[in-house]
Amino acid sequence: MEIPNLFTGGSNYFLGDNTSFCYDCPKLHDEMLRDRSLVISRNAILQNQHLFQDKIVLEINCGTAILSMFIASLGAKTIIAIEPSPMAEIASKNVEKGNFKNIHIIRKKVDEIHELPFGIDEVDVIVSQWQAYLMFDKDLLESLFNARDKWLKTNGFIFPDTITLHVAGVECESTRQNQTSKCLASFSFKSLSEVFYSYAKIDYISWQQIVTNSATVRKMNLKKMSMDDFSFSENFQLNSLHTSPVNAFILYFEVIFSRGHKKFVISSSPFEPRIRWKQIILHFPNELFMYPNEFVKGTFQMRSNDEKKKLNFGVTVDFVGKVCRTQFSKDYIL
Repeated sequence: MEIPNLFTGGSNYFLGDNTSFCYDCPKLHDEMLRDRSLVISRNAILQNQHLFQDKIVLEINCGTAILSMFIASLGAKTIIAIEPSPMAEIASKNVEKGNFKNIHIIRKKVDEIHELPFGIDEVDVIVSQWQAYLMFDKDLLESLFNARDKWLKTNGFIFPDTITLHVAGVECESTRQNQTSKCLASFSFKSLSEVFYSYAKIDYISWQQIVTNSATVRKMNLKKMSMDDFSFSENFQLNSLHTSPVNAFILYFEVIFSRGHKKFVISSSPFEPRIRWKQIILHFPNELFMYPNEFVKGTFQMRSNDEKKKLNFGVTVDFVGKVCRTQFSKDYIL
C-alpha cells in the first residue's frame, strides 16, 4: 500500500519558534507524525481491515487526516474527518493529493455540527487521537463523547477504546541533589521548594529509576464513560523492589486498541520504547527510604476543573518503614 506524502508545502513551514502546546500548531503535528505512537495506531488499523471495510467512520480532531487515510486505504465506505483548527486546510490538501474520494473534511467543532453530511445519522466507528500528557485532554475527550452520544451506533465502537493509568515509585536523582546541595546549605529556600513541589513535572524517567512495582489506579472504557468519571479517588499500595530512596511518584498511561485480531497498546511506561507523551513526575516534600518487603500506601485523586478546562490531581501518602515514617497529602498542578 502506498502512503501519501504529507506536508508538501515546504519544510520551512515547520521551523518557526512556536513551541506552545496547541493542536493547531504544525510543529506539533509534525512531531506526532514522527512518533512511535503513530506506528502503533497505524498497525492497529492496517492489521484489522475487517473493522473498517465498507464501514462509515468518523474521525474526531483529525489533524493531518493521517488516520483517515490509513482507514480509507482499507476500503471504508465513507470517512468524515472533523478538525476545528486551521489544520483542516492541510488535511484537505493531503486528502486531495492522495486522491481519497471517500474522505470528507469538516472544519468545525463537534458541538457546532448538528447534522453529518450526505444524510448520515449514524456511524460504525469513531477514531480519535485524544492522548495528551497524563493521557487526558479534556477538550478532545469532550468532543469525543459528544460525537459518540450523537452519532455512534449502538453496536459501534471507538478506536482506541480503553485507557489505564498507573503509578510507581522512583528515585529521582536530580531532586536528591537539589535537596542536599552543599553550596546552598547555609540559605533557606523553603518558599521556593513549596512552589516547586506543587508542580507536576513532565519528563522521561529511565526504567532503572523505578524502585517499586506499579499499581493501576484507573481503567476506563471510552464507550461507556463520561467526563464525570475523571473525578475519582483510588487507593493503591506499592511494594519496594530493593533498598533505595523514593522521592517521587510517576504516572504513566496505556491506550488500548482492544478490538480486532490482536490487541495493540500505546504505552508511556518507562519500560517501553519512548513516545512523545512523557511520564508525569510528582515530587515528594520528604524523601522515603525503603527496604525490601516494605510498602507505601497511598491515594490518588483526580478532579475536574471546569473553570480552567483542566484535570487537577493529588496524592496522599502513608509510609512506615525501618528508618523513617511519613504521612503527607499534596495537590499538584500540571
